[in-house]
Amino acid sequence: MGKRVKSRELYYHGKKGVKFGVWNGMAHSFQFGICEDSPALAEARLHYEIGDDAFKWRFEIRELPRDLAEKFEARKAAHKAEATYVE
Repeated sequence: MGKRVKSRELYYHGKKGVKFGVWNGMAHSFQFGICEDSPALAEARLHYEIGDDAFKWRFEIRELPRDLAEKFEARKAAHKAEATYVE
């Protein structure tokens, strides 16, 4: 999946306060709204979302900018609250 993370600990546990997402090298943008605590979780979420297409060269896991991470987290929380609402 593009560039690999140098340390195994960073790959599985991430960095404190940093979120990771999926960068599309062709479109030059973050895609799928994936915002996870570690690169391993982001990669797993990508495979869950799009299946075997996740192996394409254009997708790589990168650190999300803080403003974009907050936007994705807010969207995820709103979607979760909407899904758990029962009348």
